[in-house]
Amino acid sequence: FAAELTLCNNDADAIINLSGTGTEAPLISISPNPLIASMSSCENSISVPLTISNSGGNNLSFEVLNKKDFYDDFEDGLDNWTWNGSWGLTTKCIRRSPCSF
Repeated sequence: FAAELTLCNNDADAIINLSGTGTEAPLISISPNPLIASMSSCENSISVPLTISNSGGNNLSFEVLNKKDFYDDFEDGLDNWTWNGSWGLTTKCIRRSPCSF
């Protein structure tokens, strides 16, 4: 593209010629989307494959953040609950793990 930039002031106006070319933007693709995982027992971690790709015309910069706490609140079942302290008190199993590649 080409254009002119005019600087108006109390002296003589100045005209600056402008030109430039644009580049195509990055285009992110995430698979699977949404990312869904299920656990069959109270385990410490689970691995789920996630693919992030860029089909755009420029470099893609991204950051993976995990800011939410995840918890299970088991009450009964096949010995799936946690008992801690006085009778009838169940604890929540809270997990937080940073994402890493």
